[in-house]
Order: sequence, then C-alpha cells, then structure tokens
Amino acid sequence: MNTYQLAYLGMKAISVYLAIQALDKAGRLLELFSYSAQYGGFYWNSLCRTVLTSIGPFLIFTAAGLLIWVYTDRIAKRIAPKEADASWQIKGQDLLRTGIALLGLCSLVYAVNTLFWVGRDWIGYGLGFSASNRELIGIALDALFAGGRMVLSFLLVIKAGWITSRIYRAWKL
Repeated sequence: MNTYQLAYLGMKAISVYLAIQALDKAGRLLELFSYSAQYGGFYWNSLCRTVLTSIGPFLIFTAAGLLIWVYTDRIAKRIAPKEADASWQIKGQDLLRTGIALLGLCSLVYAVNTLFWVGRDWIGYGLGFSASNRELIGIALDALFAGGRMVLSFLLVIKAGWITSRIYRAWKL
C-alpha cells in the first residue's frame, strides 16, 4: 500500500464515520419529534431554536460525509499525489503528512458544526431568547475559538507537507 492509497482509505473511513455521526443525529432528531408529539408539541418561542438544534448537525454531518465520499480521489491526490509515490513502501514522513491532513479534515468538519451551534446561539440571542450580556460575551468567545479552530484545521489540511518537513527537520537536530 502506498501513501495515496492510505490517504484514499483514510478519506473513505472518515466519510463513513461522519455518516455514522449523521445517523446518531438523525436518531436524536426522531427522538425529539416523537417526544414533542407525545407530550404536547413545541412552544412557538423555542420552535426555531429546537429545529436548528436538531436538524443542523444532522445536515452538516450528512453533507460532509457525502462530499468527502464523492470527492475522495481529489482530496487524496491533494494530500498524497499519485505520481510522487510510485513505490509500494510508505515512508515515515509520508505517513505523518497523511495523518496530519486527515486529522485536519476531520477537525474541520467538527469546527463547522461548532460554528453552526454558535450561529444558533447568536440567532437565539437576536430573537430575544436570552437577554444576558454575559451570554453574548460567551457566544462571541465561542465564535472566536471556533473560527480559530476552523482556520487551524484548514491549515492542517492544506499545509500538511510543510508541517511534516518542519517536524522532521526538528527531529534531525
């Protein structure tokens, strides 16, 4: 197995993992709607927030799993080019580069999900569900950290080769 095949297999595994996470979110969504139908339904004030809370993560994980599954070849070529790795042996540096990129990709999906939750809280604050300034500061800090996590995850995917070369250069010292 070469580095490209390892990256390809890792991408497929991540997309299956995200599909399983989407099924978990769908189960929680069904549980919420069955519970609300059984015990009197939603209150109008919490309808928007409840629907966003329930459907949003399901849609994010489903879309991410499908996109990664469909574009596995393109992303795997970006992580580990086919022509650069014609041998069947995996070098430690190539393995580290692939692992860093796959970690960044999975973290990127979770960062998008976190930003969705921050958006939900921001909408809830704007609609008047909470009037506390302390909560607004918390929402702003969550947005800041989620945005930073998203940028860091994106850099892990895009700059995995550069990060790996720096790590190997430090190990040789």
